[in-house]
Amino acid sequence: GTASQKKKKKAKKPPVAKKDAFNKYAFVDGADLLFTTTFGRVVVQQKQRSEWQKVSFPAGCEKALRSYSVVASISDGSVLMAGATGKVLQYQSSFNLKEIASLNGKVAGIFKLPGLISGYSSALATVLGQTQATIINIDNEKTQRHTQSTIDLPASFVVTSAGVVDQLVVLGCRSGRIAAYDTSSPSTSMSTIVDKSFDCRDAITSIVPLRTSNEGLPHFVVTARNGKYGVLAIHKGRDSKERILELLHYSTLPFGPMIEGASYVDSSLIIYGFRSEHFIVWDETNQREIMSVKCGGAHRNYAFETEASTDATAVFAYTKASELCIYEQLQLPFQIVKEGGHGREIKGSAVSDDQQLIATAAEDTNIRIWSYEEKHNPLKNKLQCHAVLRKHSA
Repeated sequence: GTASQKKKKKAKKPPVAKKDAFNKYAFVDGADLLFTTTFGRVVVQQKQRSEWQKVSFPAGCEKALRSYSVVASISDGSVLMAGATGKVLQYQSSFNLKEIASLNGKVAGIFKLPGLISGYSSALATVLGQTQATIINIDNEKTQRHTQSTIDLPASFVVTSAGVVDQLVVLGCRSGRIAAYDTSSPSTSMSTIVDKSFDCRDAITSIVPLRTSNEGLPHFVVTARNGKYGVLAIHKGRDSKERILELLHYSTLPFGPMIEGASYVDSSLIIYGFRSEHFIVWDETNQREIMSVKCGGAHRNYAFETEASTDATAVFAYTKASELCIYEQLQLPFQIVKEGGHGREIKGSAVSDDQQLIATAAEDTNIRIWSYEEKHNPLKNKLQCHAVLRKHSA
């Protein structure tokens, strides 16, 4: 009868073949984009030729970047990458990789150390679960020549950023702490005393030397994922192995809180990160937003590059919906018509019915009446102020 009939087995669906996917990104020479894939491939997109070039691995390293990789551009034309095997590979404009180090474990991060040794490209590599970090120095002229040294990390110090300030290697960690090392000394360990008013408990995302400093003291900028950035000065302590970090400035940025990093472009401090669904580039020196890309928000792999010649040239590569997207900005998305028109934020504006006059109202309690006349040059002279109404609330 029907009770004795065996239930028909559901036909098994054939296994879905895994697809390769974009993983990590880094710019080469500021223009070409290098990326790794989850299958462990390395590909370079040449901007000038609009070509995709697969990069060859050295023997024995073919699986070094499979499923997991970290990538960092450490100088013009030089990118370091590593994976779970601990092998550190270098790419340098030849579509070939070479192994330059083998670390004992899964590499957690690679961080650029600009200007540590003259004539060398330097980076710091950390290994998951280990209390030591490795500094790798590569000769720019003879790339076969490279050196390694190790530094001891403080307890529970997960490195999230690194920089070089006055020949000191300065590290930031996931919990907001900072440590400094003198790598020119046989004993690199130092005691780092940080100003108590620097109350940061989130990951420090960048450490950038300040271009100008007072009284001869080295200064540096730190950014963090709490939406703030700070400026600190380095003082020598009671002996050569002690450094005191004094907080000079600590400010919340107008975007965030996912502040990802900072760099100098000419004399401007450029800070970048995420606000809601957008990637934001902010000029802190001139107090203006210079780029905004709707990328879907934080928690995605990306690479960002600014040209040293102008803050208006920037490239942002990122993953969105499993696709590689590249956004390039060749000029600022706005023009400044008038600088210094009001003393504080402009809260409102209106145009007269005949289109001849413009009114602006700001927090400085002033209302200004303007006309815009095309006949005047340069651009800043086109907007002329004719009247100021004082002590108004806007």
